[in-house]
Amino acid sequence: MKEAAQADSPPSGTFYDPDGDGIGLQSLGVHERWNNAIDRQYSRNLGTGSGIELVYYKMNHLPADLNADDAIDLFDFARLSDRWLWAGNPGDIQEDIVKDGMVDLQDLQVMAENWGP
Repeated sequence: MKEAAQADSPPSGTFYDPDGDGIGLQSLGVHERWNNAIDRQYSRNLGTGSGIELVYYKMNHLPADLNADDAIDLFDFARLSDRWLWAGNPGDIQEDIVKDGMVDLQDLQVMAENWGP
């Protein structure tokens, strides 16, 4: 990983020329280690560089919890109603809960069945 991240000036001194055109390979990205196994902070998290940043993303596991607040309530209903009868490719519209390509009664039914905290 370190070699690829520094392909233009690798630690091994190897000249990487995958095309055989005499032009060396540029860096293929950033390689870092986190500060420790508990905090897991990288240079951007620590404010010491412009490398990697660890971003936490909360996965939404409740059906119809459109704002990921662990409750299906009026906030979710408002989002569903804002997209009412919108159509598109299945999975493209977040409010299309059943992923059939349309925000409709099927989505409202799932919301009603799962209503509450």
